[in-house]
Amino acid sequence: MYQDKKPDQLADITAKPNEALSTNALPWSKLGNVEVVRKWSEEIIAVIKSDGNLENWALVGHAITLIHEDAINCRNVLQRVAHDIGYEFSEINATEIQQRLSAEPMDINYSVPTLVYLAPGNWMKGNDDEDADKDNLLLTLQGNICALIHQFNPNNPVIFTTSTA
Repeated sequence: MYQDKKPDQLADITAKPNEALSTNALPWSKLGNVEVVRKWSEEIIAVIKSDGNLENWALVGHAITLIHEDAINCRNVLQRVAHDIGYEFSEINATEIQQRLSAEPMDINYSVPTLVYLAPGNWMKGNDDEDADKDNLLLTLQGNICALIHQFNPNNPVIFTTSTA
């Protein structure tokens, strides 16, 4: 949780949601067979309408990976989810992920509830046994992303998402 970290221990990276992305979301009918994700968005809405406590969020989930061969379609689906649940949508491309999330310790601060899409890229790779330095950087980056997910604050929800494409 945020209270576990001291402000001077965090690198403050303020992400700026792209309002155009969340307001120009495609309708569900244009997104293909995504009923499971649509139901997930309805479950999120139910949590938001309830007391929104951490236990309810844990049941619904505040991080997701979509398994699909088309990253653009995945982003569009997640943009639709953000629109439906009334959250800002913020996309961090693979280059920005490397640059902005590899510092340790780090944090991203959002002032409003946000669904963050971490675009797929090299940051998702496994270890390269031939390059220990690269492995250490990758493990630090992946650990930082996990830490962000674990810092979930139900009073200002930030949902982290990605896809495998």
